[in-house]
Amino acid sequence: MKLLAFALCCSVLSQQAISQESVDINDQIAVISNCLRKILQNGLPDFGIPILDPLNSSQISVDLASFGIDIVSGTLVLKNLILQGLADFDLEDVDISINGNALTLKFNLIEPSISFNSDYNFNALIYVLPIIGNGKLSVILSDLVASVDITANLQIGNIQVENFQISPTIGNLNVS
Repeated sequence: MKLLAFALCCSVLSQQAISQESVDINDQIAVISNCLRKILQNGLPDFGIPILDPLNSSQISVDLASFGIDIVSGTLVLKNLILQGLADFDLEDVDISINGNALTLKFNLIEPSISFNSDYNFNALIYVLPIIGNGKLSVILSDLVASVDITANLQIGNIQVENFQISPTIGNLNVS
């Protein structure tokens, strides 16, 4: 959520620069994209945002009951997790508008390839059926396009996101 707030701030600042000067919107989009890439690759330690590309985690444990599906319980444990490719994104068809305090931001986020590798241990009960497994997991998403539509209310010192929709399209998914 902190990353989203930072991106919205970058968008607002670039929009103000555009309205005050004759600046090419594509130049501003490139500045914002490069800023986000640096955050993904280096993190923002002062704000508690870790390095996200590549994301390395020794272990993540997920309680399946936390998803709120009554007939599912158990745990998924991911070890030696590596997530790569997030910083290789491109932004296309960006539309930013500010009308009074209302900010509307629409864009397509293009990810050529994201890879996820981990060791897993799955121990679940679905209804009364036990499902147990462990091994190595590899997932590669290719040609991901996420259409993003955000509306927010801008107040001094505050950005309130009123609507946040993501419509993803995956060109290819390889799971092994």
